[in-house]
Amino acid sequence: MTARRVYAPDMRGHGKSSWTPGGYHMEGFADDIEAFVSGVVGESVVLCGHSLGGQVAVQTAARRPDLVLGLVIGDAPFDRARAKAALAGERARIEMWRDLARPGLPVDEIRGRLLNMPIAGSEGPVPARQVFGEDSSWFDFMAQTLSEHDPAMLDAVIEFDRMHAAYDYERLLPRIECPTLIIQADPVLGGMSDEEVERGLALIRDGGAVKLKGIGHPLFYPDPAPALRAIVDVPCHLGWVSCTACGRCVRHPGDYLFLCFVMPSRHTCWMMLGVPAVVVTPITLRMNRSLASCASMLAARSARPSPS
Repeated sequence: MTARRVYAPDMRGHGKSSWTPGGYHMEGFADDIEAFVSGVVGESVVLCGHSLGGQVAVQTAARRPDLVLGLVIGDAPFDRARAKAALAGERARIEMWRDLARPGLPVDEIRGRLLNMPIAGSEGPVPARQVFGEDSSWFDFMAQTLSEHDPAMLDAVIEFDRMHAAYDYERLLPRIECPTLIIQADPVLGGMSDEEVERGLALIRDGGAVKLKGIGHPLFYPDPAPALRAIVDVPCHLGWVSCTACGRCVRHPGDYLFLCFVMPSRHTCWMMLGVPAVVVTPITLRMNRSLASCASMLAARSARPSPS
């Protein structure tokens, strides 16, 4: 059985990708993903995006349905006004991150300052070291991430309006043609609201949702397993059945297994095994454990007996 490929590109202004001051907006991010899928992957993909990456994935799937066979939206706010209001409460933290991202600041120094970053608590702000624990890997991860960020990208996040000008979910979601899964973080922990998910599903033609109770907006931290299971088990969440159930079981020449999503108006096949997956994340992806877990889960699924 051919292994499934997983790509995790750094978006512009993040990680090892180039800095493009003045170019941090949805159109530019989507341009990059379209060019990556067309030029590097070379075939249609299952596109998975988290947070800002989820918004970029929506933009991409709506603009280029020919490139996206399936879409996973990871707790990406739909409503711009609600997202902007939520950002206002995080402004001081993002400004701190922007200042820590300035060129030349050593990673160790960034980590040391993150230890004292204020986190909202029930009795007022407390240092991040008390919330995560001083030895938490989060500090290493975030320090490395910020050391590779363009501060201008975080300025664009704070300014908000230019970055999100093209993100109109009421216009974009109906243009998505592929099966789509919304992964909702726990609203109590800052995830999308139930109302927002319901509004989104009403606009998506082939959609489903799964709520991860007890999991906050970061989704993959500290434990990536629940979100990865949701991604790997997309057919289950969307009510897919195997091809044998509809009499259209086929085997790809490359020995890939097809699963079918039976809709009242049409029959759509999404090749879950053998289709490249592109994961879009708004921060530098240093989550090798997550990718390794995802690859292992996909390998286990591909090893199961296929329909005869």
